[in-house]
Amino acid sequence: MSAIEILRQTERSPHWLIFRRCGTNGRICSGRFLMKLYKLGGALLLFGFLLANGIAQQPHPEPMDIWTATQISLKGAKSITPRNGFVPDESTAARIGQTAAIAQYGEKTISQEMPFRARLYGDTWLVIGTLHPEGADGGTAVIKISKTDGRILFMAHQM
Repeated sequence: MSAIEILRQTERSPHWLIFRRCGTNGRICSGRFLMKLYKLGGALLLFGFLLANGIAQQPHPEPMDIWTATQISLKGAKSITPRNGFVPDESTAARIGQTAAIAQYGEKTISQEMPFRARLYGDTWLVIGTLHPEGADGGTAVIKISKTDGRILFMAHQM
């Protein structure tokens, strides 16, 4: 009996899945060979899944915080230089001076010296608080700020 006759008979039988044509030469493969192929394919599929799952579950490095990431990204970066300096006007100078004075002398003391005023002398802002009542004995915070780069050049509290 030839292989093709066996195949035709097995296709008619309820167990026709035990034989299949294999490859391009028309050879008949037994169910045992096919089972080995299925097992090998299943094992390769399982191995691939486990490999992918193992890679996915490797410990990830700690996420970098925003401050460290920013520091790294700024290495070698060039800063802008505003045409009118970092402190271009009176209101900016007054706010910077007031904020620096609060940090140094406290909110309670500085809140009694508001509003702060500023005047430009050359490239330096002179910022002073307001004495209440006007002309009373005492003093206010005095701050000198660089117009170009915003540095605090001088700070004192007059008495």
